[in-house]
Amino acid sequence: MCHSPKGISAKQLERELGVHYETAWYMAKRIRQAMRHNIFEDKLCGIVEVDDARVKTDNPGGGSSYTKVLGMPERGGALKMVVLERLIRENIEHIVARNLGRVKKIYSDAAYRFRFLGEIAEHSCVAHYITYSDSEVHVVNFVENA
Repeated sequence: MCHSPKGISAKQLERELGVHYETAWYMAKRIRQAMRHNIFEDKLCGIVEVDDARVKTDNPGGGSSYTKVLGMPERGGALKMVVLERLIRENIEHIVARNLGRVKKIYSDAAYRFRFLGEIAEHSCVAHYITYSDSEVHVVNFVENA
């Protein structure tokens, strides 16, 4: 959509992606909406969850590998996702600092790599081996589902 001088139609998306017209129309609408609101440059604020996921990808030559993704959904707002080479504190710290604005609270799981989040804002974590939710402290599967 960005590379075509006049944009791209839903019919063209339908042909190129091999999906039904309704799906292509819905995708085009959502992409245009995201481009208009400039959600990719706004910083997250309020209550933010920080979570990671490993997404299985199939290789063309056979076999599979995993892509590491860091996601930061804002409760009731936007979701930002970044593909990372390594899920280590330094990489996560850099991405979080660049994408968070005025944050009230940060929720994460009890992974050791997220312990530093308490230095940025009030941080609460939930240990998934004990429970999946502790009142309002929970990390739902936004990143895995996206």
